[in-house]
Amino acid sequence: MTIVIPLPLRLFLAFGLGLMTAGCAIFPAAGPSRKDIVENVTPSLTSGEPSFALVEIDENSLNALARRAPPTLRGYFGDYRPAASQPIGVGDSVQITVWEAASGGLFSAPVADRMSPGSRSAAIPDQVVGRDGSVTVPYAGRIQVAGRSQQEVESAIIERLRGKAIEPQAVVNVTRNITNTVTVTGEVTNGSRVPLSLRGDRVMDVIAAAGGYRSPVHETFVTLTRGDRTARAPIQALLANPREDIYLRDCLRMVEGWASA
Repeated sequence: MTIVIPLPLRLFLAFGLGLMTAGCAIFPAAGPSRKDIVENVTPSLTSGEPSFALVEIDENSLNALARRAPPTLRGYFGDYRPAASQPIGVGDSVQITVWEAASGGLFSAPVADRMSPGSRSAAIPDQVVGRDGSVTVPYAGRIQVAGRSQQEVESAIIERLRGKAIEPQAVVNVTRNITNTVTVTGEVTNGSRVPLSLRGDRVMDVIAAAGGYRSPVHETFVTLTRGDRTARAPIQALLANPREDIYLRDCLRMVEGWASA
C-alpha cells in the first residue's frame, strides 16, 4: 500500500529531523565548564600562567556588588547652574556697531541731502579675538575683550570714544562662539562642537544637537570631561533620573557605544 504524504507535512517532518540532528547547533546550551576554560586557555608569555582569574560568584560577591555605588555624573561633578553671562574668549569672532547722536561725526556718513539726517552708525567687520585678547576699534585702538562680557566691552568702547565721537553708543555681538562650547564625539550621528546658550544646556541637549546617539540605549555610555576630571555613566541613568542630566560648561564630551566597540 502506498501512503501519500502531503507536501506541507513532508516539509514539517524534514524540519523536525533537521532540528533533531542539529542538536546544540540550534538550541542554546549551558556555558563552558571550569575544566573547559582551563584546558583550552593560552598561557601568558611572561608568567606562563593563564591571563585571567576565575572568581566564584557567591553571596559575598553579590553583597560586594550591591554595596557598589552606581556611576553618577551629578555625584562626581555636581549640578552647576550656567553662568549669568558668557565671557568673550580668544578665538571668538565679534562684530561691533557704533552709533553717534548726530551726523558729521567720526562714524557718520556725509549728508548729501540737507533734509536727510544721514547715516549715524558704522558696522565694524567681524574680528577674531587675537591671542592678546584684544580687537581693534577705529579711533579707539586695541580694546581688551577676552574675559569680559559683551556689556563690559561696550562700556569700554564708549569710554575710549568719549570726546572723539558725538555721544557714542556701541553694540557688541559674538558672531562665532568658540570659547563657550562643548565637543561631542563618539557614537553620535554628527560629531561636532556645540555652542552653549546663555540659558544653559544639559547633557542630553548637546547630544540631541549632535544628531543623537547611534548605538542601542542599553549599550551607550556618556563620558564627561572637565579639565583633568573625567566621569562616565550609562545613558540609561540620565533617561531614568533627570537629575543626572546635569548642566554643561566648556568641556569635552564623548558618547560611547559598546555595540560598535
